[in-house]
Amino acid sequence: MNLIKVRSLGMVFTFQMEEPHILNFPTKDHWRYPSKLEWIEEGLKYFADKYKSLNIKSIAFPKLGTDKGGLEWEDVKDLMEKYLGNIDILVYVCYDNKPDLIEQKMIQEVNTLSYSPKLRKMLEKTKLKNM
Repeated sequence: MNLIKVRSLGMVFTFQMEEPHILNFPTKDHWRYPSKLEWIEEGLKYFADKYKSLNIKSIAFPKLGTDKGGLEWEDVKDLMEKYLGNIDILVYVCYDNKPDLIEQKMIQEVNTLSYSPKLRKMLEKTKLKNM
């Protein structure tokens, strides 16, 4: 297991156990507080600069910071297009908060992976469970 962990806003960290890799993208400094657009921008810039060294071949993002974070989708979308529009990997953006059939299948697949219980246990022991 290769664990890369960066606890700064504007940076990403990954849990690299088996395929698929899980990339965590912090959008706020505390789960109760709102997201800030500059943190989204810092994180997207960091990702665009580092995805090759992390050996990422494709990525799926939610609408970063727009649900509980309170940011406007149009503002976040502009930043995502700016930083992700010219990178040479497939980028998927989940446009709604309700999983469609493909997303439900992906969630089921992740939940059946051999490391899923281990990951849940790790999350329960860390502050990540509050995010």
